[in-house]
Amino acid sequence: MLGSADEEKIRKTMTANWAIYFSFVMALVMYVIVSYLVTGSGSKVRPAPAMLRGALIGLSVGLVGVKFWFQGRQSDTSSYERCRDVDEVIKKYGYYFFISLAAAEAPVLFGLIMVFLTQSMGEWPVFLVITVVLHAASTPRAEVLRRVVEAHLMRNPQQDSE
Repeated sequence: MLGSADEEKIRKTMTANWAIYFSFVMALVMYVIVSYLVTGSGSKVRPAPAMLRGALIGLSVGLVGVKFWFQGRQSDTSSYERCRDVDEVIKKYGYYFFISLAAAEAPVLFGLIMVFLTQSMGEWPVFLVITVVLHAASTPRAEVLRRVVEAHLMRNPQQDSE
């Protein structure tokens, strides 16, 4: 069982993580708006080089693996074995969370690059769907952090948990 100080740390961390998460989601909304504004400008459509299109889609698919690897590390209690205290566990959890969100965000940025290069929506929906699915799988979960902290305290019972 966690002490009240650790519960408060978890609560504050989750509040911060939700704020970060929503800022990433709001960025997605802005990307959609910008994409529609760019393609609605009546500019001449230029096809993107097939090599660039393939590379960006390939990078996006690769980032799916990166995102889920970091998310797996985030919830794997063994990832925190070398942490000295609860604060270090929370810091490492936040690191995994932020990298996971950044990997989830990158595909839509690649799609935005394609929109600017081609002046059309072309592949945009592919990049957007990849990012939306990754963000849906990235929501902050207090129970995961709580489980990680509890496992750390079980491995290190000498630490005070007030």
